[in-house]
Amino acid sequence: MDQNYDYIFAIDPGKTGAVCIIDPTTGEIEQTKRFSNGRDLRNWLMDWSRVSQNVAFAMENIHPSPIQSPSTAGKMMENVGLWTMGIMAFFPRAPFHLVTAQEWQRPLNISSRDYDARKAELKEIATRTYPDSEVRITLVNCDAILIANYACNNWPVGKLHS
Repeated sequence: MDQNYDYIFAIDPGKTGAVCIIDPTTGEIEQTKRFSNGRDLRNWLMDWSRVSQNVAFAMENIHPSPIQSPSTAGKMMENVGLWTMGIMAFFPRAPFHLVTAQEWQRPLNISSRDYDARKAELKEIATRTYPDSEVRITLVNCDAILIANYACNNWPVGKLHS
């Protein structure tokens, strides 16, 4: 890393997305979390903003697919908006990078093309990467964990959000 941050927040803003906070100095997972509504996300970001402002964000750059239902696409884009506004409100000077799935998954050499098999493979990789983690690795948080790992090892990642 070209700059020392206290934490990197890695965000999977998908329909059932999650966030993973990693300590870039030790590479240890501090926390993973999933939110059911914008109020919980706002309160959580407000609490973390009091812990440290010396943080960086990496969020997966997602786009709705024509094969997704309108409600799924809408929820994904709502999550992107909530995260973006929360980061800008509570961490106005923090670097905020967008990283594509292709970028963070490329080093993992994932073989599965089917969505469910791919998710299972990602969960297995996350479990192997963090075998001693106190955080329970699930299908919901495995993407955020692997984005955090990628960001921690390759910062700066993706494109700076403007």
